[in-house]
Amino acid sequence: MEKRGEIVKRKEKVYYLLKELTLEKLELFSEEEVIGIDTSTLEEKLKLGRNNVSKELNELVSENKVLKIKGKPVLYLAKEIVEEKFLKKIHNNIFESCKKLKDILNVEKDDSIEEIIEKEEKNNFGLIGEKGSLKIAVDQAKAAVIYPPKGLHTLIIGPTGVGKSTFAEAMYKYSIEKKVLSEEAPFVVFNCADYTENKQLLLSQLFGYVKGAFTGADRDKVGLVEKANNGILFLDEVHRLPAEGQEMLFYLIDKGIYRRLGETTANKQSNVMLILATTEKPEEIMLQTFLRRIPVMIKLPPLKERNEEEKIELIQNFFLEESKRIKEPIVVSKEVIKAFLLYNCPGNIGQLKSDIQLVCAKAFLEYMSYKKTKMEIKINQLTSNIREGLLELKDKRLEIIKDFDMLSKENIVFDGVNQKIGNRNNLLGENKYNLDFYEIIKNAWQELSDKGYSELQIKEEIEKRIQKYSYNLINRYTFTQDETFYNQIVNISILEIVEESINKLYKIVNKNNRMLLVLSLHIQHLIERIKEGNCLKHPEKNIIEMERTQELKISREILEKIQEIYNIKIPEDEAYYLATFIYLLYNKSSNKRVGVLVIMHGESTATSMTNVANELLKVNHAKALDMSLNEKVQDVLNKAIDIVKEIDEGKGVLILGDMGSTLNFSDMITERTGIKTKVIEMTSTSIVIEATRKAMNPEIDLEELYHGLLDIIIEILNDKYKSGIKTIRYFDNILIENLNKTLIFLNGEKAYKILNQVLEKICKAENKIIDDAIIVKFIYHCSCMIERVILTEKREEKKVNKKKEENIYQIIRKEFKVVEEIFGIKIPEIEYDDIVDLFKIHFDTQK
Repeated sequence: MEKRGEIVKRKEKVYYLLKELTLEKLELFSEEEVIGIDTSTLEEKLKLGRNNVSKELNELVSENKVLKIKGKPVLYLAKEIVEEKFLKKIHNNIFESCKKLKDILNVEKDDSIEEIIEKEEKNNFGLIGEKGSLKIAVDQAKAAVIYPPKGLHTLIIGPTGVGKSTFAEAMYKYSIEKKVLSEEAPFVVFNCADYTENKQLLLSQLFGYVKGAFTGADRDKVGLVEKANNGILFLDEVHRLPAEGQEMLFYLIDKGIYRRLGETTANKQSNVMLILATTEKPEEIMLQTFLRRIPVMIKLPPLKERNEEEKIELIQNFFLEESKRIKEPIVVSKEVIKAFLLYNCPGNIGQLKSDIQLVCAKAFLEYMSYKKTKMEIKINQLTSNIREGLLELKDKRLEIIKDFDMLSKENIVFDGVNQKIGNRNNLLGENKYNLDFYEIIKNAWQELSDKGYSELQIKEEIEKRIQKYSYNLINRYTFTQDETFYNQIVNISILEIVEESINKLYKIVNKNNRMLLVLSLHIQHLIERIKEGNCLKHPEKNIIEMERTQELKISREILEKIQEIYNIKIPEDEAYYLATFIYLLYNKSSNKRVGVLVIMHGESTATSMTNVANELLKVNHAKALDMSLNEKVQDVLNKAIDIVKEIDEGKGVLILGDMGSTLNFSDMITERTGIKTKVIEMTSTSIVIEATRKAMNPEIDLEELYHGLLDIIIEILNDKYKSGIKTIRYFDNILIENLNKTLIFLNGEKAYKILNQVLEKICKAENKIIDDAIIVKFIYHCSCMIERVILTEKREEKKVNKKKEENIYQIIRKEFKVVEEIFGIKIPEIEYDDIVDLFKIHFDTQK
């Protein structure tokens, strides 16, 4: 009996030789020749026996590595080599004949890879959105340009500023690239609106005139139609062309001839392609006889109908152009980019470009006048109508987050001279939703195998990584349950299939919308991968059959429905992977978290802490038990036991207490309930926040959570006091993360750092100790206040202001000067009054 290692080695030998022979065969490829290698050829060279070679070849076909061509004899090719040679993704592995395979390849025999790539590059139209919102328009334009013998006359329709002139010029350049026009061919541009008040002058410009044609015509003049001969004439605002001019163009299109003004007998020939443009409805303002002679009508969408990625590309291109013009890098804040992305821009791309030029001009003036070290554009330099775009961010946050990294803090540096964009990856976010846990499996399996892990260890580690992947992806959607958001990033039909099947499997309704989203995203990626011909073989089908029966059944149902809707064939192995994913997502990941219970003395001390933590993290995980000083310990213990039983999800409960008897509850609760518990003392709001945040991660167990928090407490105790103020750094990230979710456009980290420094100085001057509550209140209130002021939202001023004489008022005004300077704002008196009230109420200093 052959050993497993020998079989594997044999298969590798067959595959290696097939790749070599495929490469040789394809070097001599021709349309007439039969391509492929038969079993006998491989058997003769390898001396392995025909049956063995045939068996290994069929195995390699099923593993998506080899193409099989039916016939006599059956032929084989190494799929990888074929795909590389012809730059084609081949979705099927078995073909009825060589002709069927060649039809799929459909590549001329003399085309090298370099030639194919060059052809693809030349096929580009050079416009942002040509494969997105402009795809239909670009396809029409390409067809119009290359149509023999000299292209098709075209009418471009769209509102002001959408880029009709740019589009027409792109058609001209494409016609030269395709050799429809010579490189010397003219591109003549004429705006009919320039002469709309003088019909005769307009027609004379267009068609030319002879001497004496009208008063002042003292010599013959060539018109634009003649100048554009053997090229393209672009007429913008063509609806301004009078009926007489339209009739003359009609005659030109129909007969290929025209006359100059004043000519009565001599006709002139013209070989010109017309591209016309209008902002109006052509059927309402143009002669029908003329309109019928324009075979191609292209509609360009307004800026508001273009997707966010295209808008970002337009914005960055315009900033690059300005940087190149002034020969200086331009530093632009993320808030400015967001404002330009979202503001109301009725003038479309043209207005967007003008507005960017204007703000760059203002910034350049400041740069030169004040001899600054760099040219910066900040939010306060924008006009009010552009800043108002930031008001849209709250409603459109979910829509733009796909293409725009909302949370990164770095400014964007546009260097037009070197055509570089610094921190560009933080501007155009990668598509964060195209995550596929197959990548985790493939990468981890190779990595861990190389490290010598056993198959069991590899399996356990991969399960952990998949859980982490799921948790991280789910965590991204904690800020919304809005179904419209889910519909924007995953196909609705996939969502519906998944929801119906999961509800059927687990007998639940809307168990967790975010988990449904994660699963749907995976299936969406699966469909894309299958269409590309990228399939995987599952190594442990038997285990899945035995251990994941229900998940496997529901996976098959899901994929069967997907096959029907998308008309694709999904390999059976995908159901096994999907079953694993469903099990990990719904059984091992989402349902088991460490519970958190806060027990504190005082009427609402524990409740206050848990409310802050839950609200900040947008969860309802931390539970509170408030203890009266006179309450019997046994009564408190009984209440604690009831709550622990209620919140335990199978991973135990962490108890956060303050002092005394609560610290001894752990052993008693565990003894009575069998539920693992741990107790931590020295609790504060920040500790509760951190405990809750960590507990939401299903990967963390009770021991890890307990020891992690102990390390944090030790870090706090070791922190030095600076001017009587304790520096608490470990939960900064939590506050910043939630600030970014709360604020409309302001960068949370930037606001936090500046306001934290202001808070420290105010408290030092007033001899007050900073606690968690004042940090949260002050920073949240002031961050929102800064946004209000930037957007110039007016509030009704109070009639009487007696706070100006108070010492704390003067201190606050003094320390907030830096805030006004950095954000370029003037804080109104009413806002200062509110900040004074915030401090007085918190510290109980009202006199």
